[in-house]
Amino acid sequence: MAREIGADMQRAGGWLTAEDLASLPEPPVLPALSVSYRGWDVFTLPPPAAGWVVLLALNVLEQAPEGEGALHLRTLPGSTHFSVVDRSGLAVAVTQSGMVRES
Repeated sequence: MAREIGADMQRAGGWLTAEDLASLPEPPVLPALSVSYRGWDVFTLPPPAAGWVVLLALNVLEQAPEGEGALHLRTLPGSTHFSVVDRSGLAVAVTQSGMVRES
């Protein structure tokens, strides 16, 4: 694959070579981050991935009584991501980026 990418780059006038790709180090294997949320073990990628934000949100959500009210999270300027899974296993994930104005 490195040879094919290098050849394509050379044809297109690019600067990346097959040797460049072949000399890249193997990525490190890092342990997953995890929390326990209402009896579920939740795992995600460590930084620089943003999965830690989900774990933080779950820690906050666990403080609220189950099935009551709503939780509103905000961050200014930057991104917020949260994921929610219901009892039947249906899941939703939301990432909000940019400025948020609350009235």
